[in-house]
Amino acid sequence: MEIKLQLTKGDAHNLHDIPYRESACSLLFIARYTRPDIIFAVTLICTFLTKYTDVHWKAAKRLLCYTASTAYRVLFYTRNLKAPVLELYKDSDWGRDQIDGGSTSGVLLLLYGNPVAWSTEKQTHLALSMSEAYHIASLPV
Repeated sequence: MEIKLQLTKGDAHNLHDIPYRESACSLLFIARYTRPDIIFAVTLICTFLTKYTDVHWKAAKRLLCYTASTAYRVLFYTRNLKAPVLELYKDSDWGRDQIDGGSTSGVLLLLYGNPVAWSTEKQTHLALSMSEAYHIASLPV
């Protein structure tokens, strides 16, 4: 994604011929199961599945190009006996979304130092402080 890219809700009535929803959902599948490096950006463009504009379509195309040009990147799983068997990391930003002031939580699960599960999601409750955003992020997944 571009630095400081501002995505706002738009009117999708004039963009019927572009496959924005199909591209965003395909990217979501790829990000969820094989590409943790794009999960945040894909989650962001998926929030505009019904109210997208040309700017959203350009962001989706940019993600598609990035994914295609970095197809050689793969996850290698090796058993690192020095690493803990299971590690869970959770984090949250506080009010980073400039549209609605919401927070985003992220989760990473490592098995012997290897990523096996990851996700990001928009918090459903509006946190009034950073500590509250971290508390919401630490709730069970």
